Amino acid sequence: ACRAEGLVRPEAARAGVLFWLGTCQMLMMNAVESDQSRADAAQRMADILAMALAGLGIDAARIPELVEGAKARLG
Repeated sequence: ACRAEGLVRPEAARAGVLFWLGTCQMLMMNAVESDQSRADAAQRMADILAMALAGLGIDAARIPELVEGAKARLG
């Protein structure tokens, strides 16, 4: 859907899912291996999410809004 709307880079059609899954795996490994508070883990997730969205080609102006929406859902 994001590709059809032109929200992501063309490369995302070939490698976007693999890129996203790798990002998720890295976050999960970090959460398991480190001793972080929930707030620290949520902030790290937000930072990684912002970088991942930028890497996928999402417009930089939209990234803060998307990240804040994700943080709000985590509570």
